[in-house]
Amino acid sequence: MITYLTMVIFDTHCHLDKFDKIEFIKDQIAVTCGYSHEANEKAVKIAEKYKNVYYALGIAPHSVLDLEDLSIVEEWVSFIKQKKPIAIGEIGLDYHWGKTEKQIQNGKIVFEEMLSLAEKMKLPVLIHSRKAESDIIERLIDFDLPVLLHCFSGNRELAKKAVKHNMLISVAPIKSSLKKKVIKDVGLNNLVVETDAPYLGKNLYDIYKSISIISKALGVSEEEVEEETYKNAKFFFKI
Repeated sequence: MITYLTMVIFDTHCHLDKFDKIEFIKDQIAVTCGYSHEANEKAVKIAEKYKNVYYALGIAPHSVLDLEDLSIVEEWVSFIKQKKPIAIGEIGLDYHWGKTEKQIQNGKIVFEEMLSLAEKMKLPVLIHSRKAESDIIERLIDFDLPVLLHCFSGNRELAKKAVKHNMLISVAPIKSSLKKKVIKDVGLNNLVVETDAPYLGKNLYDIYKSISIISKALGVSEEEVEEETYKNAKFFFKI
């Protein structure tokens, strides 16, 4: 049974542009994330409307898979610079949707562009790494950037390597035996929570499922998970 609490809860990754009606939890902070130029534009408008919402802006790999000409990315980067997000994301690599060499190469080129942008703007990065966790972590080690691994689904060895290099692991509201082991390995001080709503979580209330997953894996109270993940997220985003 999930207990609904009133402590401040920090949802580090959601897509509020996909909701016709946004229903927040009391005392909730949310980061709405862009992944394409259109989504970035919508994220800015939503954050301007709600005081408890911040926005991260980025170009995700699945948004550029089939682009024949990547020169348009320069225009998208200019928009991100102008709007001054709290993080660059979601960005990364995707070997699930990227099937051809051209698609994968497009993703890699834009990923490098986004990492360079984050360095110039001195911003943290929110990482999408579907079936690409090993390559992503190896590449990120070379950058002096705060890193949050959104919806991490890598193995225990990769999780340990990530936190060794000061990366945060974000827990989404989907249970698995591997996720439980990863949570135990890395500990609460290296974790944050997210819904990824409306994709993994169906709504913002599903943040409680993420909290419950950590609570049960570590044998600590939901209140402690809420408090510590809130602190971790606040420190990461510098807000």
